[in-house]
Amino acid sequence: MKALTSTDIKSLTLFSQGKVRDIYTYDQDQLLIITTDRISAYDVVMKQGIPGRGKLLNQLSNYWKTKFSDIVPNDIIIDNVDEMDKLTEQEKNICRERSVVVKKLNVYPVEFIVRGYLAGSGWREYNQYGRIVDFVPPPGLRQNSKLPLPALTPTTKEQQGHDKPISWSDLLDIVFESVAEKIKSIAVEIYTQASEIAQNHGIIIADTKFEFAHNKKDEIFLIDEVLTPDSSRFWHKDEVKEGQSIPSYDKQNLRDWLDDQKWDHQSPPPDLSDEIIEKITIKYQEIYELLKS
Repeated sequence: MKALTSTDIKSLTLFSQGKVRDIYTYDQDQLLIITTDRISAYDVVMKQGIPGRGKLLNQLSNYWKTKFSDIVPNDIIIDNVDEMDKLTEQEKNICRERSVVVKKLNVYPVEFIVRGYLAGSGWREYNQYGRIVDFVPPPGLRQNSKLPLPALTPTTKEQQGHDKPISWSDLLDIVFESVAEKIKSIAVEIYTQASEIAQNHGIIIADTKFEFAHNKKDEIFLIDEVLTPDSSRFWHKDEVKEGQSIPSYDKQNLRDWLDDQKWDHQSPPPDLSDEIIEKITIKYQEIYELLKS
């Protein structure tokens, strides 16, 4: 299988392009989102893609959005390519299983990160300062410790570079307090329910990020990718241990490989080896099958 790293949908106009997704204007208030097989690390897109990765990300995200539609509406309008009448048959084949038509909404410029465990940047901040911005976990926790309750630790949503952690008061400078409280409740509830589902399949969701938007009526919608290996830290429950690194079903394999290559994160990235491409492919397929089994 060849990786899809670029698209050219001539029937539509390109709206924007992200690290992974190509977005086209589908209708006046609708967008076509194509999840390619591109993969990035350290905010840099690799030269090679991971075959089939985009299909897994798209289908897993759609699965979760649909499952939690009773908690919050989502942006999906069409998830069946055969119903996307504006596309040619050739374009439908390109988009199949990796595309969705969504509502064009006003995006809140915040990433709402929910943490159930002390890992990644959350652990680094806690280890150094005893807190994650203004969230203060109990003292004496170790790397990968489970938090007493899921915690919301929002960040900015930067167009370039790293997102920046923000406090609750910073968040209230961006959205109304009533909106922030509602989104917090929604995000924590989705995380809690998803964690229970995942644990039944042997998976721990250590943390994840959500994005939300609103329409002209100020109704809140769940958007972007949801509970995928790109937006979440997944662990196998049998491998969870405090105080040490845990293998994860995400891009950490790629970051570790790049570090082994002594890449400086600035110059053009090295070509991915066949071995690391295969390893990442297997990991993504494995978590997809575990969560949807």
